[in-house]
Amino acid sequence: MAVCRRRSAVSSRRLRRCAVKDFEPLLSKYTRLAKTAPGASRVGWLDELQQQAQFEAMLTLNFVSGNSALDVGCGVGDLLPLLTAGGFNGSYTGVDLLPAFIAEAQTRFADYPNAQFIVGNAARLALSPHDFVFASGLFDYKIKDSRTHWETMVAELFGLARKALVWNGYSQEPAGRDDMWAVDAAHVAALCQRLSPFWQLRSDYAPGHYTAFLFKRDYWLTPALQTLIGHLFLNRVSPAALKTNPQSIAQRYDVTMQQLNLVTEG
Repeated sequence: MAVCRRRSAVSSRRLRRCAVKDFEPLLSKYTRLAKTAPGASRVGWLDELQQQAQFEAMLTLNFVSGNSALDVGCGVGDLLPLLTAGGFNGSYTGVDLLPAFIAEAQTRFADYPNAQFIVGNAARLALSPHDFVFASGLFDYKIKDSRTHWETMVAELFGLARKALVWNGYSQEPAGRDDMWAVDAAHVAALCQRLSPFWQLRSDYAPGHYTAFLFKRDYWLTPALQTLIGHLFLNRVSPAALKTNPQSIAQRYDVTMQQLNLVTEG
């Protein structure tokens, strides 16, 4: 992981140099959307169905009560109710470029004791580490040198995650939308492999989209998972059982579905 830390430090300096000039068009775009677009479209989604599909894919990640979450590009905080509905009650930090979005989120979640919302560019803020880091729709719109920004920002965000980073994006540019940015699944997988041996990529829930999961070693390779791997090696758990009844295997060995899926895919 030393290589990743050096890469992250270089990435951080590069992002800070280009942030102001490169993100002004994006800020202008979201300012226009906030004033003119309805519903989920004003925070950059095509519609509510697209937003919901992305969130549901991200939240297949297992959470433990009391963990902390960082939501980069949080908009008006739409992810937070879904987190809490799934049992999350830890500290939540939302970050967004647009002051109007943050102001709305602060009003909307004024009664949530563990939530804070910050205006700013995550590439320029001194954010503290959180257990889980989310970036939903963060890379959807084109900016100058989108590929470099995507690679370096993912490395930065993974450095802020104690347990896991989850982000999504387009694997195919939407028809008629040359303002959107897409990266194919092979490049996403290559980036994941450079940053961690523990990762998972989903592209099965909506055409032209992906969700990527990057895990820290201690979160993924738990004693419970090591026990399961040992039992697989000793044929105490059949590979067929993993595929036919994975939920019961995960519950029996106290592992997450992400851990189980990676074992199965491996």
